[in-house]
Amino acid sequence: MHPLPHTSRPDRRPPVWTVVFAAALRPEAELVLGRLEAEGIPAVLLDRSPSAYPLMGEVCVLVDRDRLLEALHLLQTPAP
Repeated sequence: MHPLPHTSRPDRRPPVWTVVFAAALRPEAELVLGRLEAEGIPAVLLDRSPSAYPLMGEVCVLVDRDRLLEALHLLQTPAP
């Protein structure tokens, strides 16, 4: 597995990546990722599906723990 990016916070601490959304299919997770990024919330994908059986895993969207509540609120609000 590749390490998660170490983008720094304004206080120069490394992010603590936290799962905000999990999907069975990558396109669904990519839509959520795009919505978060469009609102200025940095996010990354973590694909936990085995390469031989891609439908047996999950794809997670992670955000920094400091932005978790903001991301959850955004995802509970209908898209315009």
